[in-house]
Amino acid sequence: MSGKYFMMLDHDDELTLDAIELLYNIINNNPNIDVVQGQTGSIVNGEKIPIEYNFWNGIKIINSLNDLSLDELIKHLVLPVPALWACLIRTDFYKDLEVGDFISNDTDFVWKMKLLSQGFAYIPNYIYYHTVHDNSLYGKNNI
Repeated sequence: MSGKYFMMLDHDDELTLDAIELLYNIINNNPNIDVVQGQTGSIVNGEKIPIEYNFWNGIKIINSLNDLSLDELIKHLVLPVPALWACLIRTDFYKDLEVGDFISNDTDFVWKMKLLSQGFAYIPNYIYYHTVHDNSLYGKNNI
């Protein structure tokens, strides 16, 4: 990778028109942030459905796990991990992370980012929607 930041997307997923701008404005203006994550939703039968993971009021920047209350720590590390695909990641930070070759490696990767980043930010904006397929791992037939 040669860029300063990167994102991951699947071919059948969608970003909102302002997604990259919203994420970029946070990470570029805060040099201690390695990752910024927006809110996610699903596309089911062509309909966009937000997933209610917005645990923070407004923008939340986490510079140290030690600064979090127990409730905030649980929100950040334990509750379901929204998609890796809703993150803009600083490339030089990514080079130090290892991604396993197994099912749900995106969850493992996001957890590593949350533990190892010098700064992790959340924005309340819905920026990413993934397509749900009936027979996919995340599909309605497998839930």
